[in-house]
Amino acid sequence: MLSVLKRLSYPPLLVGGARCFSRDLKQSMLDAEKVVGYSTSIFSLRYLLSDEVANIALHLKKLVGTRHPLLIRARKMLTEGSPSGSLGDNWQLRGLLILLVSKAASTKAILGTQRSLAEVTELIHFASLVHQDIVDLENADEALSSGNKLSVLTGDYLLAKASVGLANLGNTKVVQLMSKAIQHIAEAQFSQRELAILDSNWYNRSFHEMGSLISNSLSSAICLGNHDAKYEAAVFEFGRHVAFAYSIMMSLATSHDGVDVEKLHEACRQHVGQAKDAIGIFPPSDAKDALHHIVDSFVKQSSISALTASLPRDS
Repeated sequence: MLSVLKRLSYPPLLVGGARCFSRDLKQSMLDAEKVVGYSTSIFSLRYLLSDEVANIALHLKKLVGTRHPLLIRARKMLTEGSPSGSLGDNWQLRGLLILLVSKAASTKAILGTQRSLAEVTELIHFASLVHQDIVDLENADEALSSGNKLSVLTGDYLLAKASVGLANLGNTKVVQLMSKAIQHIAEAQFSQRELAILDSNWYNRSFHEMGSLISNSLSSAICLGNHDAKYEAAVFEFGRHVAFAYSIMMSLATSHDGVDVEKLHEACRQHVGQAKDAIGIFPPSDAKDALHHIVDSFVKQSSISALTASLPRDS
């Protein structure tokens, strides 16, 4: 099935101009993988190697040449599924944060249930991205229409697999937390798209769209480890600010039109500081340092984007 996906081709897609991500951002992810001793590129592999997904891949072949977003998403899942690839929607940030928090909260090894939670969380995230890959069709187009149907069915299938994975964890509270995150993601799909960045509505949508899954999955990891409730509250707050900082960083990296880049850079820096403060109660460890390095790289990346925006443009 992997060979089928790798053979799928599509024209290059430019989104918001070229993205120039800093070496620090990629390196912090790679270093973090070494700390937890687990490659995040494995997260998606177990779900890719199934008969159901193999059948989906065969249907994707019909979309070659249409530029349907689902086809592009499938290819990116292979090329951007780990920090060693280019960074985008699919790099496995959420799963890696779960493993790091799990390790930072305990001197013992990461639990099997916490690893499974990391996989399920990435699956939920990928399912939400697939559901977004629906094209508005003004005119009937059989290929694109088929792609839209496949996006819905594939996203539903992945969410069903994630639900089974959550049930297998055998923890009612974790199921409740993760169900709330899935609900928030669904609500975000129907929210207003064009919002002024940093206003209250933007923060609300950003939390529902990204922050809830990170915060609730980190809280779930603490819950699975039977740690003190204060750690659960701390990582929830950490996840909120990570999501806000990441969203601001990506906004700076993709669009400079009509935005105050210095204001956004400063907002990113503040949220990173608040994220680090939130996990200040954790004892010193390599895992905690890795969490700091990841969020610090957001600030470095936003600095690069702000500097790029200040450079004169070719006329």
